[in-house]
Amino acid sequence: MELNELVIAGDWAFDRCVFEGTVTNQATGEARDILNGNIHIYRRQPDGSWKIAWDIWNNDIAPE
Repeated sequence: MELNELVIAGDWAFDRCVFEGTVTNQATGEARDILNGNIHIYRRQPDGSWKIAWDIWNNDIAPE
């Protein structure tokens, strides 16, 4: 996974990253390379820790 961007603004933060992988159709055994993109939106908790509030992703292939 490659982190492309990280922004912190007060009690909110977001990161944007991309990663490559392979998916295999279990019925046919056919493997395909994929490229996924993610955005995570974090919210700072009262104890100072960060938790993911939203996890958004997509990939470059259409479902079969």
